[in-house]
Amino acid sequence: MATEIPGVGFRSSSHHDPATIEKRLLSGDEIEVVLEQVSSRKLIGIEVKSRKSNDADLIRGVLQCVKYQAILNATEDYLTSRDKDWIPRAIDVLFVTERTLPPGIAELAKRLGVSRRVVLVPDNFTLPNSTY
Repeated sequence: MATEIPGVGFRSSSHHDPATIEKRLLSGDEIEVVLEQVSSRKLIGIEVKSRKSNDADLIRGVLQCVKYQAILNATEDYLTSRDKDWIPRAIDVLFVTERTLPPGIAELAKRLGVSRRVVLVPDNFTLPNSTY
């Protein structure tokens, strides 16, 4: 079974490209979604903020992306140091929002190198086979 993540441009398959919701990192932090592209050895963390998020929450989201990028990179370094056969994965973190970032927050994200995407999600959207 595969799931298209709307607007993100990534197709997740339970056999080849698993997506984990609310993934706990080695640091104890939880990130909303982690996608693993097995064939290309890439790990993509996704921080999500809804259209209801206020500006302070959006700023937190930008800063969380910076933190998650650092944690995921450090985790790959740790795994590499513990296992000679470990092939490090490329790490990327994406900030997905349901509304355009205000100019000051967009500039902050740009300065900090945070990749971002606006995804308009219909009010009645639910994930297939969702347990939420």
